[in-house]
Amino acid sequence: MYKYKAFGLTINSQFLLPELIEADGAADVEIVSGEIEADFMENGSSISICCLSKSKIIYKIADIAACSVEAGRKVTISPAPGIKDSTLRVFILTSVFGCIFFQRMMLPIHGSAVVKNDKCIVIAGDSGAGKSTLTTEFLNNGYKLLTDDIAVIEFDNKDRVHVQPAFPQRKLRTDTAEKFCIDKDTLEQLEIEDQKYLVNSEHVFVNSPTELEAVIELSVSDTLIPDLKKLSGMERFCALMNNVYRGSFINIINSQEHYFKKVGKLAALVQVFKLTRPSNGFTSNQQMKLICKELDI
Repeated sequence: MYKYKAFGLTINSQFLLPELIEADGAADVEIVSGEIEADFMENGSSISICCLSKSKIIYKIADIAACSVEAGRKVTISPAPGIKDSTLRVFILTSVFGCIFFQRMMLPIHGSAVVKNDKCIVIAGDSGAGKSTLTTEFLNNGYKLLTDDIAVIEFDNKDRVHVQPAFPQRKLRTDTAEKFCIDKDTLEQLEIEDQKYLVNSEHVFVNSPTELEAVIELSVSDTLIPDLKKLSGMERFCALMNNVYRGSFINIINSQEHYFKKVGKLAALVQVFKLTRPSNGFTSNQQMKLICKELDI
């Protein structure tokens, strides 16, 4: 067993996950190799989800792997024959952890978090919105990385909001790597996500929970220049709800009331903005300056 820490959880794993930071202490989650129910594995769908009970989810991506997640604590994984280690690791760190978060009633936001002066900003948005590009712009201007792609939100007993650190690695699209003059030949390319590369980020990683200052929802339009709008009321709630990572799981495990309350609490405690960027050209520096001016960080 390997022992790691990520997203505020201590993990025992039979699978080597070199992206994660080694840890000690009692495990919150155990990940092992094993067989998944035959009937489910014979389902011909490319992606399949089955909620066998309130505490057990089975999830499969054809030709990659299937997993059984029980009570957010016990994970059994059945990799597809011949699957690359890097592809399996991405499956574990995204799909598997998505199941774990919801079974443990944690709140994951689909976004990256950058840190400065002990405050963090979550950059949220759909795939292709430009999260990795804007994150890289911040990192190139003195900010640190807390998490890439999934920001797990926690509340303390004084109603302060923190984001848990993930691991010191991020994903970059080809065009982003080229814009920032990052040599793709030195990076590991992902098979599971088209035109994306893995980037080691140990030198800029923050490994401690950090107070959340704001969530920025990033979107794309035909506008000529970036525009930043502060949201309020239901706009704020809807923006956060729309960016819950793997939000479809909320209905699968029938936990709508829990997450409406949790997202409502988050909406009441942090600032939320919508940043609209042009669909053409690289404007990440302008986007960063708009955010920094608004938040004064």
